[in-house]
Amino acid sequence: MTEIIVIGHGHFDSGLTSALDLILGKQEHVWSIDFDEESSALILEKQMKAMIERFKDASEILIFTDLFEGTPFNLSLRMMFSNERLELMYGGNLSMFIDLCMKLNKGQPWEKVLSETINDTKNVAGYIHRDQLATTMEDDF
Repeated sequence: MTEIIVIGHGHFDSGLTSALDLILGKQEHVWSIDFDEESSALILEKQMKAMIERFKDASEILIFTDLFEGTPFNLSLRMMFSNERLELMYGGNLSMFIDLCMKLNKGQPWEKVLSETINDTKNVAGYIHRDQLATTMEDDF
């Protein structure tokens, strides 16, 4: 089974996992570690190591972070050098996380899930200018 650890700045991770549970139901393989103003890189690193140790029987562990090159990302990347079971996904958002968990829940092969999730969620954000509003409303509704 794949275990997923969500780590981000502030309460990104607990908010994301809360929203995921609301939409998909409780996910038994998803865990979060808050990195808030009371924390430090050293505390976060200790929490990450302890959680990874809990999953010694997991075949894969995915660390899902919010920002490229943020502290959670950097610590995760460093840990990957000493643990071959770790994978790292960054730039995470709710749409991406739902897609990822749905694919893993369906038993899709691990090797395909990460790249497919990135590809499938490339267009989940967008922008509609006010001038496009009337045309968009007519086309979609």
